[in-house]
Amino acid sequence: MKISKLLHLSLCLLLSLAGCRSPVPGTSPLASPMSDQISPVMTPIPTVEQVLDEFRFDEPLLAGETRVSGTGLAGVPIIIMDASRITEIGSGTVGEDNRFSIMTNEPLVAYSIIGVIVDESRPSPYTVEQLPCGETCRDQPHVGLLLARAPVRKP
Repeated sequence: MKISKLLHLSLCLLLSLAGCRSPVPGTSPLASPMSDQISPVMTPIPTVEQVLDEFRFDEPLLAGETRVSGTGLAGVPIIIMDASRITEIGSGTVGEDNRFSIMTNEPLVAYSIIGVIVDESRPSPYTVEQLPCGETCRDQPHVGLLLARAPVRKP
């Protein structure tokens, strides 16, 4: 076996086979160094928590801005809330790339807390109970379960 193929195999294993391709057409990067037989390997399907540990805003959020963006679970319909004023300021759906970018219907107000809640009036691939609730997750009276929250700062 060529040294380059052996190095390639070692590198594939070190990189957990993430996107690794075999340099030899028709063979597997998992082929045994002793033969060209394919080694069967089962890849577990990741859980929601392994894919994304929580919803997050791209920070800082600055007063006067009219767009908020961040990360979440693909396909989840969300509402952007000004949790300080208990006001809905925008809504949308997390994209297939696990990102959202939502125009607000009014500029962000300095020193307020902006949050993300699930829009339960629209279909979602997950129930609220299935969604990850990380460090910034909080059940806020009169608002609901904020999956993410962040302060709005003065520019």
